[in-house]
Amino acid sequence: MHKKAPRLAAIHPPKMPLSSFRRLQMVVDNPIKAWPQAIYRQHLYRSSVLGHDTIYVMAPDLIRTVLLDEADNFKKGEIVRRALGPALGDAILTADGSRWRWQRRAVAAIFRQERVRGFLPAMIAAAERTRNRWHSLPSGAEIDVAQEMMRTTFDIILHTVLPVRDNIDTELMKRSVTHYLEPTSWIVALAMIGAPSWVPYPGIYRARQGRKQLHVMLESLIGQAKQSPADRNDLLSLLMNATDPETGRPMTAMDVRDNLLTFITAGHETTALALTWTLYLLSLHPEVERRVKREIAAATGGGPVRPTHIDALGYTHQVIQEAMRLYPPAH
Repeated sequence: MHKKAPRLAAIHPPKMPLSSFRRLQMVVDNPIKAWPQAIYRQHLYRSSVLGHDTIYVMAPDLIRTVLLDEADNFKKGEIVRRALGPALGDAILTADGSRWRWQRRAVAAIFRQERVRGFLPAMIAAAERTRNRWHSLPSGAEIDVAQEMMRTTFDIILHTVLPVRDNIDTELMKRSVTHYLEPTSWIVALAMIGAPSWVPYPGIYRARQGRKQLHVMLESLIGQAKQSPADRNDLLSLLMNATDPETGRPMTAMDVRDNLLTFITAGHETTALALTWTLYLLSLHPEVERRVKREIAAATGGGPVRPTHIDALGYTHQVIQEAMRLYPPAH
């Protein structure tokens, strides 16, 4: 019998804007709970808290204007800088203007489809290790899918991002990433109500220690890679060899470190969340789950999944895209 997962309770936005204290509480718990109903009904919504103004852009054509057509006229917000800047520096996710543009050009070749497909064997192998681990559990055992997906995506990072895994304390790196990301909701909440950046928050000291440990570990790896350069396909090596195609400008060691950490943090938690929500939604819709399984079986002929099968999984791709639409890992 197919056991149906419990449905999440619906979120009902408040009719009126919340007080500063109540908004702080809601943003820490779940930012969507802090947004009033007007945000979902108006194309533009202006919020003012303690003299700190925020404009919410909701209409698709206006979103396109901000993110694409007139992107140079808009800068990354204070929330992004405060939440991510201390660890990621001025890397591609946090940079603006010309600094963003040259880094974007420098890394573009790394993420061409043929290059990304070179990572697929490592991704498939990590998925197989997770599957085998689950099959080894006793009958009736329960698993925490979110934690298992975090473990899987970190496994993928180790085999696609870093060149020398034997010298890495993987558990320390995993803990450091977690400690750095855990208090992000507090940073976002304090920024949203206009609190000064020096205001402390729960987890601040662990976050700082995690950031320091990540910087030390990655700087050590970069130093090792420089001493033994090779034609490798890991992300660290690719970043070290990346240059701006227009100017020939290479990345400095700090640029490499900050961008490497950007891809580690972005590829770890967000991917794990996307996978977790996809599995959750499949558990609610067994007919969709059956169709996904049939498509995979037809593409693979009942054998192991291989990189050459990916193009034949169109419906599966749509399922993952829909899961991310409903539950965006980084809304």
